Amino acid sequence: MRVKKNDIGTETPSVHLSNCDVTVPAAGSVKTLKQTLLRRESAPGTERVLLQDINLRAVAGERIGIIGGNGAGKTTLLRLIAGIFPPRNGTRTIHGTVAAVLALGRGLDPELSLRANVMLGLIQNNRSNLYCESLVDRILEFAELSDRANDPMRRLSAGLQARFAFSLSIHQLPDVLILDEIFTIGDAGFVEKAIAAMMNRLDAAPILFTASHSEDEIREICTRALLIDEGRIVMDASPADVFQRYHKMLSER
Repeated sequence: MRVKKNDIGTETPSVHLSNCDVTVPAAGSVKTLKQTLLRRESAPGTERVLLQDINLRAVAGERIGIIGGNGAGKTTLLRLIAGIFPPRNGTRTIHGTVAAVLALGRGLDPELSLRANVMLGLIQNNRSNLYCESLVDRILEFAELSDRANDPMRRLSAGLQARFAFSLSIHQLPDVLILDEIFTIGDAGFVEKAIAAMMNRLDAAPILFTASHSEDEIREICTRALLIDEGRIVMDASPADVFQRYHKMLSER
């Protein structure tokens, strides 16, 4: 396995996964990057493959939807792209900065205030140089949480946590934005505002990966779609073509 680090500012934003596998150890938890670096390997034959032979290229300007049934591997693929799960085999190469909203509060501290979590989120994505009070204010204002700046994360509902995490991500101006079912949480007004803000950001030519069960959202937002089934990418085409294949697959089952 080889994992190449981000080369920030040296190349046009891109994502390249080559022959990547992701496995689950017998204990049931996916190997993290820390475990891999510490060489805590599982014994041969004790791992279950979650993703297999993943090959993917994405370049600036692409908006890619991830489609598939529950348990197909959509979230695992997004976590592989984000660098949360390292490949067991193969290579992952990212040029540019990455921001991901994959799980509510993931990587943030529930005991810290929203204001403090802004700094924490920036540090985790190597963007601490962006920190300033005006950025904090913009993040909280967009999330409609300005009056909750000093509240700990744990006091927020799931929907409000989603708002905060999304706002924190897009205000980092990432080259690669990764979203997992983010638009299924929250009221319709905020979802509409979030999509508009994301589309405006995408005009600056970063890369988007999003997983959603909403066909309308994928068709509206994405220029390309991946169909994933049983841990493999089985189709990479336009959203219309991929959904046609997906519906046929569902009807046959």
